[in-house]
Amino acid sequence: MVVLETVSLSFETKGRRQVIFDKLVGMLPTNKRFIILGAPGSGKSILIKMVAGLIRPDSGSIERMARLSYPVGFGAWFRPKLTVKQNLGYAADVYEVDRDELIEFVGEVTRLRYCFSMKYGELPPLMRAQLHYATSYAIPFDTYLIDGLIGAGDEEFRLTCDSMFEARAAESGIIMATRHIQHAKKYGDCGALLSNGKLTFFDDVNLLVQAYRESKTEVQD
Repeated sequence: MVVLETVSLSFETKGRRQVIFDKLVGMLPTNKRFIILGAPGSGKSILIKMVAGLIRPDSGSIERMARLSYPVGFGAWFRPKLTVKQNLGYAADVYEVDRDELIEFVGEVTRLRYCFSMKYGELPPLMRAQLHYATSYAIPFDTYLIDGLIGAGDEEFRLTCDSMFEARAAESGIIMATRHIQHAKKYGDCGALLSNGKLTFFDDVNLLVQAYRESKTEVQD
């Protein structure tokens, strides 16, 4: 479970203070396929990053009662001047997993072993993205945090990501933020609607989708 207790967050944009969340409360399950469904600009990505600990709220608290992943595919922690293998070793040490197993896993699914001795900063964006996603799935977590996408790269690697995701989701929970109804139905079984900085919870993903559609209709009207 992730407990959000009166979480507030705001940013200053062009000299004006923009409130993202004002005393947000809620409990996100960590043992289910939980979807955070919201329109563009609703704060979904920010919420995922706050849950992951990448963004700190201005006030309030976030209690994490499970071993959570960083957002799947997040790669800002890769160091450009280190080799790919050194970066993977660093990830293994931080998350306390076997170095050899992690490096072998990433090499197997990406087929990029030939570049492991290269500096990460020298790789093209497509290769970096593949490394980011493969490394995310290489590390076992209680719950995987997903900001929109479960994979990236060419079609073949996206299919590989689908397989890695399903393998992890079979044994772990997921918390996925998305604006796409089809993703909510495909990957989730329950969730919450994020609208106007508030979360409304649903035990059935179909009821969540219905509420999302109704909220979009109200905005258009």
